[in-house]
Amino acid sequence: MEGRVEANFMPYFVYILECNNNSFYTGITSDIDRRMKEHFSGKGCKYTAAFKAKKMRYVEEHYTRSRAAKREAQIKGWTRTKKLALIKGYKSILKAASKRRSKATMWEPSRGTTTFKNVRLKTKRQAQK
Repeated sequence: MEGRVEANFMPYFVYILECNNNSFYTGITSDIDRRMKEHFSGKGCKYTAAFKAKKMRYVEEHYTRSRAAKREAQIKGWTRTKKLALIKGYKSILKAASKRRSKATMWEPSRGTTTFKNVRLKTKRQAQK
């Protein structure tokens, strides 16, 4: 019933925070303002209490908790490259990073410019050798 919108639905939000150690934290909530206050005060969760939330980088709305939880799990499984592409709205990079994790196009911001590096990422097995 995701296609139908009822008059008094409660939306759920999937969000990405950037922490002081430059890592990303992904979560869901039904009250985005309350949850941000919790994270920025250090009472949101153990991760943001330890690494201090710096700023909210991305948010999207879903009509059901189930859909929001599935999207949160999907984003949590992504590489930093894919999360940055989502945050910045770079659909072509997001699509390229989705093709094969081992041959993803790497993107990192560099003093206000966009730089691309084609990097062959090592699989876990290759890294162990």
